[in-house]
Amino acid sequence: MKVARFHAPGDIRVEEAAEPVAGPGEVKIRVRNCSTCGTDVKIFKHGHHHIKPPRVMGHEIAGEVVDAVDAVGWAPGDRVQVIAAIPCGNCQECRRGRMTVCPNQESMGYHYDGGFAEYMVVPAKVLAVDGLNRIPTGVGFAEASVAEPLACVLNGQELARVGEGDDVVVMGSGPIGCLHVRLARSRGAARVFLVDINAERLETAAGLVRPDAAVHGGDVVEQVLKLTEGRGPTSSSPPRPPGRRRNRHCGWPRARAGSASSAACPRTPRSSAATPTWCTTAN
Repeated sequence: MKVARFHAPGDIRVEEAAEPVAGPGEVKIRVRNCSTCGTDVKIFKHGHHHIKPPRVMGHEIAGEVVDAVDAVGWAPGDRVQVIAAIPCGNCQECRRGRMTVCPNQESMGYHYDGGFAEYMVVPAKVLAVDGLNRIPTGVGFAEASVAEPLACVLNGQELARVGEGDDVVVMGSGPIGCLHVRLARSRGAARVFLVDINAERLETAAGLVRPDAAVHGGDVVEQVLKLTEGRGPTSSSPPRPPGRRRNRHCGWPRARAGSASSAACPRTPRSSAATPTWCTTAN
């Protein structure tokens, strides 16, 4: 089979490899779709401290089961999506239900061979934390592979309490930003404004997700204030300065009273504001 394997920064090779064999408690799947994340681009350029080459990359994975060894409840032909980040399930945070902040977390495509392959093995550790998900009828493999970034967006909007009648500012018109616009609409937001410093990218995104306004150039804050009759957004998705650690208090500089803000890591390293995609739309 063919795999895309990371060897060093700037060195990813499409290679022939033997098909993996599932061991006890593991599931072998035929990969039907593995989306390319902005993080994969960063790994290609710079490597990653959790990756010891060579490593098959890819962590946004969907496919179908071809073999399940002692994996109760799974059978060949099952359509599945694989979690990207794998909590240990045993630490204090995991026992409290806070698996997303597990200090022992590992990841597909980093610690384990990922989905840039024709076939892959889902580790028993994934199954132990209920990290293999059935794809519902009517959802395609390409859609299912975007479940992980969509989960980031869902989590952010829930934390920011985006809801009926809100004015939402999404900063960054990449894939995550586009998901934020769509999700904010589905949650009942009254108006959604999409901001980016890259005019061409913003125009493309706006054509796809149809925000109420696409904001670019000049004083963005003043433009949004004008669009919101001087009140500012109910929710905003702020960028972080490049090279800085995330600051959860770096929300929209002039948001209205009672507003919420939620930020996520930018998915590309090229710019400080719009290129990033932030995992929330009260972002």
